[in-house]
Amino acid sequence: MILLQEFNFNIFEKVIDIVVNQGGYYGLPRDIALKKAEYYLTMAGVYFVNLKQHSQARSYAQKAIALRKGWGSPYLLIGDMYSSSTKLCGENDFEI
Repeated sequence: MILLQEFNFNIFEKVIDIVVNQGGYYGLPRDIALKKAEYYLTMAGVYFVNLKQHSQARSYAQKAIALRKGWGSPYLLIGDMYSSSTKLCGENDFEI
């Protein structure tokens, strides 16, 4: 399970040290966290495109976001999910 965390840091600490040590890796080595984030984004894509399970896809995308801060790809995928789901709401563009 991945939990969100807050940043607690010394104001005199270098920015790169803050990002590397507290940037969302949650105690995992950086290379493992990045591989897991890639895996979660891939799974999000599979659930969205192939299986049409938007809630599960969004969950995987959010896990990828938690592991890799500042990564835009999961946010774009979530946006694609929301935009594609509008077609399920009505018969035409003006109907809600």
